[in-house]
Amino acid sequence: MAEIAIFCLARFAYICYTIVNYMEENMKTVRLRTPFEVGSTPLAEYPRPQFARDSYVTLNGEWDYAILRKSESFNGKYQGKILVPFSPECLLSGVPEGTRVTPDDVLYYHRTFNLDANFVKAVTILHFDAVDMICSVKLNGISVGEHIGGYVPFSLDVSAAVKVGENVIEVVVTDPCDTSYHTHAKQSSKPGGIWYTPQSGIWQSVWIESMDEVYLKDVTIVPDIDTDTINFKFDKSANVPVDVIIMDGAKAIFSGQFDGDTASIKLENYELWSPENPKLYDVAFKVGNDIVKSYFGMRKFSWVTDSKGFKRMGLNNKPYFHTGLLDQGYWSDGMLTPPSNAALEWDV
Repeated sequence: MAEIAIFCLARFAYICYTIVNYMEENMKTVRLRTPFEVGSTPLAEYPRPQFARDSYVTLNGEWDYAILRKSESFNGKYQGKILVPFSPECLLSGVPEGTRVTPDDVLYYHRTFNLDANFVKAVTILHFDAVDMICSVKLNGISVGEHIGGYVPFSLDVSAAVKVGENVIEVVVTDPCDTSYHTHAKQSSKPGGIWYTPQSGIWQSVWIESMDEVYLKDVTIVPDIDTDTINFKFDKSANVPVDVIIMDGAKAIFSGQFDGDTASIKLENYELWSPENPKLYDVAFKVGNDIVKSYFGMRKFSWVTDSKGFKRMGLNNKPYFHTGLLDQGYWSDGMLTPPSNAALEWDV
């Protein structure tokens, strides 16, 4: 009986495999567009809400592009326009459908943008939220940095290259996809079945910010419900005090100043965060003239022991059942890049 069951399962798997192969070889692929509005400057909303400051210029929008073989020299002539941050393999990029950047190609980007005199300050940072895979960047003809890794954001200090008025940015990208040890996830040079169409180049937002010489570089926020404290670790450009204010809606529940690189603040009568009650508190930090806004929830994830002595995953020191859901957020027209923030909200 077991042999018959195994034979039937094997036969079923073979039939499914045969059908899938036939469909891939004989059926015409129709790429669908989602109903979400993209606009001329897609995903222009502020991209870093957990560390937000007023200084922000998006570089999303139309760029010049060219795709050449590595063996070819680039003469500065671009082949058309691409809508950043969509990869050239995406429908939303505006690049001719069927375009693909192979491991033997080089992808060239170029655009100009203008900055006002009141925007450019002592320190200017250029942000790329993701570029797949290996890239180098020039600003106004000056090399400002390189990066390897297609799935992580990176930032470049362009203070010495940026200027008031017109600026020119150039990005050169190569993508080995699955021909190298670099991370490529389910992208494949031979897509089909469970393997995705490869995508290359800029696929998340590009933006720029500028600060005074004294500013807050970063902050680590750690809630501790066991001690009823919220804890901050500051990375500052100078040894100056940090002003902190915590808000519960429109009400200030703490305001104070800290001289060092850390702060631990005792909270009273606070609400715990949970999926059923996703309570968040707003917080603002001031370092010199630099003001950064963020938020936090008072919660704790840990292993706990249930009433029967079994180890369970816990939330706020109590067993909490975790339902594992896989939502890959893959879009027919933007691939790994959502068409808009409205699309992300719809997906959630």
